[in-house]
Amino acid sequence: MMETAQSCLQDVENPRFSGQDVLLQEIREVNRQIHCNNAWFQLESNGDLIESCIYQDQALRARYRYLLGIAKQQGVCAPPFSDDSKL
Repeated sequence: MMETAQSCLQDVENPRFSGQDVLLQEIREVNRQIHCNNAWFQLESNGDLIESCIYQDQALRARYRYLLGIAKQQGVCAPPFSDDSKL
């Protein structure tokens, strides 16, 4: 069973992020989700939901770091982007 999973993982090397535009779009989307989660956190009053926001923030930031690492490995460069939802 373990060999099967390993062979499957070796055959697939980040196909979602093979194109620079796709990777940049994914980074922008995670950035948007981080901003939305922060807004939700600021408005929330229920303790359990505040905790949920904190865990979601940690997960999104880990994914953001992961995507930035892939971008760095691939030598992707782009101008800074802003959060258009604040406009």
